[in-house]
Amino acid sequence: MTAKNLFLFQGLVLLAFGFNLLIAPRQLLGMYATQKDVFNTELDSIAQSYGAVFLAIGITYLIVRNDGPSNTRRGFFFQSLIGNVLVGILNVKANIQGVQNSLGWTTVALCVVLAGWSALLLSKEGK
Repeated sequence: MTAKNLFLFQGLVLLAFGFNLLIAPRQLLGMYATQKDVFNTELDSIAQSYGAVFLAIGITYLIVRNDGPSNTRRGFFFQSLIGNVLVGILNVKANIQGVQNSLGWTTVALCVVLAGWSALLLSKEGK
């Protein structure tokens, strides 16, 4: 459970979701959505924008994966921790409200793993 492994895994996950949101937003979102009739051009545009952001953050994680302990690396741990906690909470809410199908729970599980991993490494980094 090293920082290098966390940054590599998180970077690859972000690249996978980012690429799919950028290239095929309806297909990716359609895997999770319970109501597919809400898809439109505006939603495509928003999803593609998030895809571009995910790609940029994923590439950045891959770039910093070999860095040693630093304030920048701690910042990436905080970003991963806070981001995954918030995304996890939002996905729990979406699942409970029936906005997402059961596949949404895999995102919650992924967020729990990544947030926990980030918190563990953050606590070790501070010592």
